[in-house]
Amino acid sequence: MLVKLCLILGLLLSLLSKPLNAAVNAGDNKPEFDVLCEIVRLSKGKPKAANPIQRTVTENDDIQKLNMTLSTKACQDMFKKPKGQEGYLDEPPGDKKQLADSIENWPYWKKAAEAVSQTAAKDNMLEQAGLKGDDNNTLTAEKLHLQGIAEGSLRAQKKLKTEYPENKFSALTNAQSTLKEIVYGKPDGTDTTLYGSKVFKAAAVSTMADACEGAGPTTRPAL
Repeated sequence: MLVKLCLILGLLLSLLSKPLNAAVNAGDNKPEFDVLCEIVRLSKGKPKAANPIQRTVTENDDIQKLNMTLSTKACQDMFKKPKGQEGYLDEPPGDKKQLADSIENWPYWKKAAEAVSQTAAKDNMLEQAGLKGDDNNTLTAEKLHLQGIAEGSLRAQKKLKTEYPENKFSALTNAQSTLKEIVYGKPDGTDTTLYGSKVFKAAAVSTMADACEGAGPTTRPAL
């Protein structure tokens, strides 16, 4: 499917280099429409949900924030600039600069440290994890359990960032907006009103992907 998607995205880029007519009229944009529909169909009409990077970033961020919340104060303070200066260090301090893990992971750890710098943010993380009010022994045990998970989560996110370039998914998002531009004459049309568009004449079409696949006995593109 990735090979097919790459071919389609290549065709999309060539099509988008030419001006598009707003709103389909008597098949004016049939080639563009077909390509965009195929992209939306492959992405199930929800480009953001189909983006593993976006989903993993959110999950990894939460894990790193909880890990930082359970860390010692000395560990949390390590990311701050020296006393008398505001903000957080953009790179590891001198004694950590030679450690490969510190260099590679510092931006993620720094982001987590900043996110839970306030007591309210820490309390919120503990509450979400069901740990609020637990004693120090329990929190220490949870920290040890979480350590391996946090490391694995970080590795997974970095691997996804390498294997799934973000531009693939921004192209899917652009396809969704461009298709709506063709259908409605504007990029922010709502899926639930597809049946009232200039392209799809049948009712009961709930998503752009369904419409592109011709869902329902009477649903068909008016092209």
